[in-house]
Amino acid sequence: MNLNSLRKYLRRALALTAALALAAISGLSAAETVLATRDAEIYASPSANAPSLRIPAGTVMEKTGERDNWIRVERSGRTAYMRADAATEVTDCNAATGYVAEAAPMYKSYGSADKYGTLPVGAEVTVYAVAGSWANVGFRGCRGFVRKDALSAQKVEGGASDGSQSERPEVVITKGKHAYAAVEGAKVYKSYSTSSRLLGRLPVNTRLSVGAVCGDWAYVSLNGFKGYMKLSSLSDQKVSAPNVADVDPADESGDKPSFSDDVPDSASDGVSSAKPARGTAQSMDWWSSDIQTIFARGTTATITDVATGIAWKEMRKGGTNHADCQPLTAADTAAMKAACGKWSWTRRAVFVTIDGVNYAASMNCMPHGAGSITNNNFNGHHCIHFTNSRTHSGNRVCAQHQAAIQKALAAKL
Repeated sequence: MNLNSLRKYLRRALALTAALALAAISGLSAAETVLATRDAEIYASPSANAPSLRIPAGTVMEKTGERDNWIRVERSGRTAYMRADAATEVTDCNAATGYVAEAAPMYKSYGSADKYGTLPVGAEVTVYAVAGSWANVGFRGCRGFVRKDALSAQKVEGGASDGSQSERPEVVITKGKHAYAAVEGAKVYKSYSTSSRLLGRLPVNTRLSVGAVCGDWAYVSLNGFKGYMKLSSLSDQKVSAPNVADVDPADESGDKPSFSDDVPDSASDGVSSAKPARGTAQSMDWWSSDIQTIFARGTTATITDVATGIAWKEMRKGGTNHADCQPLTAADTAAMKAACGKWSWTRRAVFVTIDGVNYAASMNCMPHGAGSITNNNFNGHHCIHFTNSRTHSGNRVCAQHQAAIQKALAAKL
């Protein structure tokens, strides 16, 4: 089995298998179902040296065997292996709806550990699984663990559990709430930590939907993209005198991803806001490196054409054997066409820059297929390849793309 087939095999092994309903809250059990109690690796064989994929805490699987300190797990009929101490037996609740009957701390991991905050009475949650006295739940963009006995299958009225209003919930429902970026360049993160990946920066007064507030973080969405922002970067109203967000020294190099499909005002002059990459680029194997995570779907990158030095921004929207991408704005499309001269299948050496790091890649300039960004003057998507990536139609490594990648690796901009 080649590495490509193995990765597909492991991904399919992670598909959720529903089993039981909300009756799990009352303590029913399913002996062969297990839950990952922490972020953990699953392996192709019971060996730490075998190819692996990482799964998040709360992942539900079927346990089919155990030997020494390894267990065999299955998802959708596919088999993988993991450390026995990283999982516990659970009841799968089939994403049932539950309600918070008393103010309940919500933790990031199984058992008492780092806390998101406190769920208020009456909050509606999605119950994924029950492990012992703990329930794995989802709440307005956060997923974590709460005490099982704090949940109810019946809807309850909101308010503090003792009838008072003295306890202010640390996590609150904000359905239908909107907020505005209070500073220019407000940061949006992948998770509720400034050490997590920076998804992008927002112009001041950008209007966002707020799904939840967790401590001093807000879970926000914009045009289908989701992330976390510090409450200090948000305002309930538009601000009249924009401030400038503090810039971390680590953020100075390279362009940061955008967070919106909207065409910015600068697009009217036909000039992309992207800054051309400088220096050299590194090789990233599509299958064995982290490039599919770094350049995940929804991530925006700066593309720099090696031959012309012209740069523009693009978002990865899809693709499995390689990245299917679209110029972010009409101005980015104009910059891309200026680099290519015309729409063409000719392979071109490019730098793909994400969070200040340059990656060697190859692309064609031909719009084709479907495209979900509708205001960028680009009808469809085009392909960006990395080392050893494959075509979708023939599932083969394209020699022309690989030659262009080698050209990018040899370039210094």
